[in-house]
Amino acid sequence: MAALAIFSGIILVKVTNPIHGQYFTAEVATHPFVHLGVQQGAIHWLVMGMAYALAAVGLFMLFELFINVSYDTKPLIAVVGLTGLPVTLDIAGAVTPYLLEITYSSLVWPRLPWALVMCT
Repeated sequence: MAALAIFSGIILVKVTNPIHGQYFTAEVATHPFVHLGVQQGAIHWLVMGMAYALAAVGLFMLFELFINVSYDTKPLIAVVGLTGLPVTLDIAGAVTPYLLEITYSSLVWPRLPWALVMCT
């Protein structure tokens, strides 16, 4: 029940963002070209941090399960390990000038089902 309340609260904040502007703001920028600049707010980073923390707990539980079973789970460990790649790229984009500061999860997540098919 608590999870449903938290989920509903996050949806409510996202839907009402045009009123309060605390989740993100978007404005047209003209430098170096015309584009829509999106600035994430504090609530976005809080929600994203909670999501990554819960995902890390789930990954830890999966790795623990893979270690304790009697089957060869090395290919699955590698695939699950790939799920950490977007976080690594997100952090690298935030601290270095060599990568764009964007969310890289959309580059990796769609390819994971194919990796799972290849491992089985």
